[in-house]
Amino acid sequence: MEFLKFENRQKVKYHSLGPSCCRARNKEERDLAMSLLLLLLPLAVAAAATSTTTLPVVIHDGTFVGNLTLTADEEPADVVYKFAQEHALDEEQRSELLDGICSATPGVCNRREAIVFQTEVQMLPSSGEMNDTVIFVVLENTEPADAAHDFVTAHNLPLGYRNALLVEACAVVECTRTEPIVWRKTIRLQNASIGNDNEEQEVEITLLEGEEVADIVFDTLRPFHVSREERLRVMEAAKREGVAYSRQYARLFSASANEIQLSFSPDSNRNATSATAAAASAPFHLFDDGTEPIDALYRWTIQLGADADFDAVYNAFVPQMCAATRCERMQPIVYQSQSIASAAGKSLGSFAVLRNEEPIDAVDYFAQVHGLDVEHRDTILEMVCQELPCDRTRPIVWRKTIDDGNGNVLGLITVLEDEEVADAAHRFLRDFTISLDRNGLRNYLFQQACSNARVHCTRLVANVIDRDIIHTNGTAIGRLIVQENQEPADTIYEWAKETGLVGIGGEDDEDFVLGLIEDICEDTDGINCRRMAPLIKSIPLSGPDGNRVGVFELMLRQEPVDALYGFFSRHGLFTKSWDIKLVLAQLCAIDGIECNRQEAIKLQDDNFTMGGEAFALKIPEAEEVIDVLYRKRLELNLTVEDQAESFAAICKDRDV
Repeated sequence: MEFLKFENRQKVKYHSLGPSCCRARNKEERDLAMSLLLLLLPLAVAAAATSTTTLPVVIHDGTFVGNLTLTADEEPADVVYKFAQEHALDEEQRSELLDGICSATPGVCNRREAIVFQTEVQMLPSSGEMNDTVIFVVLENTEPADAAHDFVTAHNLPLGYRNALLVEACAVVECTRTEPIVWRKTIRLQNASIGNDNEEQEVEITLLEGEEVADIVFDTLRPFHVSREERLRVMEAAKREGVAYSRQYARLFSASANEIQLSFSPDSNRNATSATAAAASAPFHLFDDGTEPIDALYRWTIQLGADADFDAVYNAFVPQMCAATRCERMQPIVYQSQSIASAAGKSLGSFAVLRNEEPIDAVDYFAQVHGLDVEHRDTILEMVCQELPCDRTRPIVWRKTIDDGNGNVLGLITVLEDEEVADAAHRFLRDFTISLDRNGLRNYLFQQACSNARVHCTRLVANVIDRDIIHTNGTAIGRLIVQENQEPADTIYEWAKETGLVGIGGEDDEDFVLGLIEDICEDTDGINCRRMAPLIKSIPLSGPDGNRVGVFELMLRQEPVDALYGFFSRHGLFTKSWDIKLVLAQLCAIDGIECNRQEAIKLQDDNFTMGGEAFALKIPEAEEVIDVLYRKRLELNLTVEDQAESFAAICKDRDV
């Protein structure tokens, strides 16, 4: 007769003698079934206490599954487990079968999990259980490694026992790991930890033997965006509970130069072979100790003595490191100040200088935040510059990224303290050879930058030279300013006349001025020098028909006949049968023009090169270029090709 029936599924039922009762499909049927069950089970339980009870089990359609035999000394969970295995019952069917027995016979079921493995273990004298045999069991849903660990710990047995038990158990039941859980902790996450102020979530941290607790805490809580402070509190709890640990902080990232195929450059100050090998094999470890990842990487590089290779280290490590953990910034701190005091003695805190950051910019930002004056700021800068290289002493007060209108970045324009926007624009534009709307860019910069209180906008033209000039004899001459729309040689010469330098000291001072022009034109970035000597005369010349031909220009210390020869050559006057001697006579009669010879030198180069040979070349007006080159070719034993190449180069000069 039915003892228990399962509802609407391919479930099991088992039978005993007595009236039929089924699991009902509604509340009324369930109440009736339970009343019948309570009447019948005491008889079955009483019988089981002294004898064996056999319960026929059938599925809901009446198909017989088998007889389940339950004795007084057997645990129902074990009997049902074996029965389910023998008759291919699924987990849900087995659970409902056990539920039926346990709920109808209180006190019969001592556990829900079945024993899936057991063996006898002989105790050691040191265990306090001399000559005793203890049963080691593994319950279902229990990892054998955990059961073995708990067993040897409880009985004070050596590790070898655990390993032996595990080998034996894993031959019978499935083992997913060999390391036991040595600590577990349930953490309740609330509010922002899981992204919802009205919910909370429980997360279990499990630590296996051999694992570092700090790493496991970090890895478990990381998906929930738990703060570092909260993680450290969990770590402190683990320490209070006696969990073994070798370090306080989790390891976030590890790698070596060898692993990422990075080669260090040999250091000339150390044994290149041993030091390079040591640097390549030394591991880098990043820990959850609050240090910014890039700072930890930089310190590691410095410790290896490989600071010259930091750019290579950066490119090799940073992509992997910042994928493994969060990087707040991408440049390391190279200087951390002590606490800075205000003029009144109040502590203002400290500041840091990043790699590739100019110290004055960091110091100025700190000064601006705390309202320090320039004198106080410069005192701090002086202290920093004793430890770091400082390329400038004026901070950047305005900056702007410039693109080409299509999203392609052209560069970053910066304006320094006390710098005119016009000068900053010139400094930016001088580095570009590509076509830019320079006037449009200048206008844009003036519109954008001049609203900044620390930016100067008092002129529209840039100064390419603005410096105090000292004579070679040590005398201070004065301040020289050359603007971007001026010819430097002419401006310098006019400045020399205004300061009294030219016209008083004679040739020596002219030598100084010519040397100054050469130095400025060769050493100043962004300056455009078309000539290396100033103009002393500029005379418009017209032909016999009255039409203007051009402007005759005579430079300082230039022989008029040489300048006139170049003028005739440029304007094709030789082919027009102009008389150079007649024109020269007219020029030599002009006040301020001194003529020392009547024959022109058409070309003079003190360092002319032909065929790899350098020599002084001087070609008078009366000689042909090809004739002079021919004689030099023979003299230096050069080739015809060398001669032809030099001839072509000279004839490209419009002044010859």
